[in-house]
Amino acid sequence: MAKNINLGDQIELVNVDNIDGAQLAILRKMIGNYARKLFDNGVARISVTFSEAAVTVEGIKGDDKLSSSAENPNLFIAVDQALNAMEKQL
Repeated sequence: MAKNINLGDQIELVNVDNIDGAQLAILRKMIGNYARKLFDNGVARISVTFSEAAVTVEGIKGDDKLSSSAENPNLFIAVDQALNAMEKQL
């Protein structure tokens, strides 16, 4: 069963089973920094889904659904690319 973590009411991390504690701490900071920018631009909620090959970010802004994803062997780069792509959609 996939492990999910909620960071407050607006951020959900999905499928974090294979991420160790140190990586998760860094990811929470990265995602939190991007989330602040996204929320300031009207995004109500984001979900970050981790898989073996990709990171997918989904967000809700009003009636619109935003989505982006990135693939990279380095988890931190993939997260950065996916969140940056979502930020550019605003």
